Amino acid sequence: MDTSKDSKFVESFQASDKTFYFAKVNIHGNIFKPNLHELINEEIPRVIENAKDIRLKHSTVSFTDITRKTIDGNTIILGHVTNSKKEKLRYRDGSHTYLARSEQELANSAMFIYDLKSEIIAFTTNSRINVHSFLHYFTKLLSQDEVVGEVVIKLIPEDYDIIREILAVEKVTYIKFSLIHPNPGKRHYNLYQKMVDDTSSKEIEISFKDEKDGLNVQVENEKIVNETIKDGVDLVHSGYGEVELKGENYAYVESGKVRKTKKKITKKRKFNSKTSNKKLTLRGVTTERAINKVLDYINNLLF
Repeated sequence: MDTSKDSKFVESFQASDKTFYFAKVNIHGNIFKPNLHELINEEIPRVIENAKDIRLKHSTVSFTDITRKTIDGNTIILGHVTNSKKEKLRYRDGSHTYLARSEQELANSAMFIYDLKSEIIAFTTNSRINVHSFLHYFTKLLSQDEVVGEVVIKLIPEDYDIIREILAVEKVTYIKFSLIHPNPGKRHYNLYQKMVDDTSSKEIEISFKDEKDGLNVQVENEKIVNETIKDGVDLVHSGYGEVELKGENYAYVESGKVRKTKKKITKKRKFNSKTSNKKLTLRGVTTERAINKVLDYINNLLF
């Protein structure tokens, strides 16, 4: 990215001094279609590069500034998710000011980098497009295409947060996995198939519960020993679902004025992977360098 054309391209994106979030783009509605690989490798990029705008009640959502690049062997699509509308602005005319609607739609844009090989999207946010709205807009723009069909985009959580939460709970009383079907050919496909047997379900919810004695969840060397729990966590870590955890911690305090006794205090604890997002914060780097750091981060996620 060192030509004059590339320099112009980099100037159109503001990736430095930003925080990038990471999510997995998954074909969902057409997951069992025989041409699935074509949908993933050709049709999703086609839609990103040629998507129709979506008219909301007061604004327009669109993919803008779309560019396909190959950087160190990674084929990526860079662009913005843009929410735009005409707004009233205050103008100056001599010693007076007045309000008038802008002639062009004013754009509010959040940058994204979509890696075609991993199907991972890295994206930024701003004051008007937060994590939730970005994923909502991106999902709607892709899913409106009849060929691609419904897609589901899941944030990738921090690896260690789930293990840390399990270790921080004295008694785990509840674990729930909400999982979607991985794409065939991925290593996680067999994990999912093993959990649903031959039902061919596009999504599953599995919960484990024991409020009286607690669940037997074993962790050794920061790794989960229980096979089913381990498989579910592995799928969540890779962007194929979410996990919810509940449990209890205990404290004992002295009670009674005459006969000192110990009173058991129960403190509820819960965790949801929705609140644990993998992210990369970049400060003081050029946009070109920021893009390369994001690609390195994505490549590390694959191993």
